[in-house]
Amino acid sequence: MIVLDKTVSNVRIGIWKMDETTETMLSMSAYPDSVRTDASEGVSAASRLRERVAVRLLLETMTGIEPRIGYLASGKPYIVNSNLHISISHTKGYAVVALSECFEVGVDIEMINKKVLNIRHRIVGADEVADSVESVLLHWSAKETAFKILDMEGIDFISNLKVYPFDIQSDNAFVLEENKTKNKQTFNINFCVSDDYVLTWCINDGKNCLTNN
Repeated sequence: MIVLDKTVSNVRIGIWKMDETTETMLSMSAYPDSVRTDASEGVSAASRLRERVAVRLLLETMTGIEPRIGYLASGKPYIVNSNLHISISHTKGYAVVALSECFEVGVDIEMINKKVLNIRHRIVGADEVADSVESVLLHWSAKETAFKILDMEGIDFISNLKVYPFDIQSDNAFVLEENKTKNKQTFNINFCVSDDYVLTWCINDGKNCLTNN
């Protein structure tokens, strides 16, 4: 079922909570055969198939179109026969789709889990501030979001991506800078935190990301 469907500036965000079985989700689609075929391509694990079906059902629910998704050689997704830009993410029990009519878009969702503190050193740099499970996860999620937009090999989360300080309680966006490209872009990362997950998203208009309210 959809637990979030909102538009922030140029991005529409949808979250599907995967309470249903794969077969139940397929029965909810107007294109069950197409969804099954599209979602099954290159997938053998049942859990992965369920995630891909959820993404397609979410896309169908948000747009009304037949939800066929292709992938570039880099793994970046695109919607077949549509000019909409798409980004996809999933975590335990949730699937997320971000859509934009005009701009490249990135989205990432991470389940809240204190085990992330064990890999904090791989996510948060010495000059970054993250003093809670949620803030570490937001650093991780934001860097995944930027990584999807940049769509480049060899990006290091510590040396190439920097998150500037923010307040989880009062802010709804924060700044991330990258130094991997010649332009050294600045991204404005929107975020939200729930009891189950953290979510980040961003667009790229070719200069920077400006998606906050």
